[in-house]
Amino acid sequence: VHRDQLFCAQELSYHPANGAGTAKRWLAATHHALAPHGSGQAYQNYTDPRLAGWRNAYYGSAYRRLTQVKARYDPENLFRFAQSIPVGSA
Repeated sequence: VHRDQLFCAQELSYHPANGAGTAKRWLAATHHALAPHGSGQAYQNYTDPRLAGWRNAYYGSAYRRLTQVKARYDPENLFRFAQSIPVGSA
């Protein structure tokens, strides 16, 4: 659904356990700095549990069609995660 985008950026950090706070602050600052230059869309394989409006950000106009595909090919909801397309949603 995001094939017209010019770039894809993924923000991540590797750190020792005692550096988690610093890493989270760095990630938040980086995300905040990049946000004005983005479209608000998000690549669905880069899940972000804090992403508001994830249905539109991940799936855009394809969401409705994807719910139909999900219902047909995965009615038991085997392929799921916190922000996946739930069975029976629209």
